[in-house]
Amino acid sequence: MISRIHKVVVPLTTGWQRPAMISMSSAVSQSILSLFVFVLSTSMTIAAVEGPLGRNLTGTLGYFPPPDSAGGWRTATNATRTREFAGMELRKLEQTWDFTQRCTQNGGLLVVRHGWLAFEKYFGRASRNANPDMASTGKAYASIACGIMLREFRDKIPDGLETKVFTQELLPEAFSADGKLDDERRADITLGQLLCMSGGYTGEGGTPTAVVMGKAFPLKAVPGQNIRDLDMSSLRCAMWTNAGAGYSYSSPEPHIASMVLRRITGMELQDYINERLAKPMGWGAWGYCLHRGDFTLPHANGAGSIAVHATDALRFGYCLLRGGKWNDQQLVPPDYVARCNQMSPHNPHCPLHADVRAQCRRPRGRRATRCLLEIRRGGLRADDRALAGPGDLQNGRAQRAIRSDAYGLAAARAGTLAR
Repeated sequence: MISRIHKVVVPLTTGWQRPAMISMSSAVSQSILSLFVFVLSTSMTIAAVEGPLGRNLTGTLGYFPPPDSAGGWRTATNATRTREFAGMELRKLEQTWDFTQRCTQNGGLLVVRHGWLAFEKYFGRASRNANPDMASTGKAYASIACGIMLREFRDKIPDGLETKVFTQELLPEAFSADGKLDDERRADITLGQLLCMSGGYTGEGGTPTAVVMGKAFPLKAVPGQNIRDLDMSSLRCAMWTNAGAGYSYSSPEPHIASMVLRRITGMELQDYINERLAKPMGWGAWGYCLHRGDFTLPHANGAGSIAVHATDALRFGYCLLRGGKWNDQQLVPPDYVARCNQMSPHNPHCPLHADVRAQCRRPRGRRATRCLLEIRRGGLRADDRALAGPGDLQNGRAQRAIRSDAYGLAAARAGTLAR
């Protein structure tokens, strides 16, 4: 088992994907954590784990692995070295390896701790130099790219994550010929909400789920991304609530964030990641999976399908565990890495996810028009903690938003409800 794990979480999807701290006997997550685990399309599990430094770990904080072409990660090659340098039991890792092999036909397990590659094995079609479609793991890379952009182009986006992005300057394609949005609620969506998937977009698949105040309920399925019209289909995906009023796992939202990155940087997402992350860290061959049968996507999908070597995915996580540093370069702003950790859904003080109890205020007075409301399986009830957006309360009562505070918590009128 792994103990005392220092957490680093990237929003998407933070993701950041409903991330969870897991033991080495578990195999499923698609978020970046300090227990850094990827489940790729090949079910390759990659973990970069950090804990307290021991007496044999002198110099660990200053260690960064060279590219694989120049020797790569230092390795703990036997049980003694694994215990001495990585502080882990090889026997336990082998048990995890046995479990991993039973989960899928193709996969692998890699574990890094204290800068030592303590375990690396593959099976099936997986290998160190394979480039699997890593699916929604790509959301984390897009988020970190946005964090770098916020530092590099601060003059163009001075409000940072609080920037409202549905503007003529940042997303002109979202507007009709007469200068209107198809849904006026989009005007309130911020970059941070897109990256946290709390921008109000309806979630994925045939049975999407929403979360408000830590409580989940189903949503009506709507069309999602269309790979043959990726940008416009992402922009037009239906909203289930106001920006900031709840969480629903949505691929269009981080892709829209990558569209903003394209506009601000003047570079494709893949090119920006290559210059700001891949080259400084010394990644091997990598890219985005752009080909779908006879169709090639004109732009990388910010929601996923990055394809990175397993040992380079470890480098990405290791960089975040080092506060965004690589050797003597600060690749990712340290305040952004810290903010990503704050945005974890597992952080009880997270301001941009649905679990915002710490930020809510008890409504004063007895007037029904000042009640805060909670969406709950399509219905309404008075509640002194929760919130909901107008037009999404689905019971036919008249209501409208009257304000939205710094956390996007929308108070609603509901004249038919009483305290």
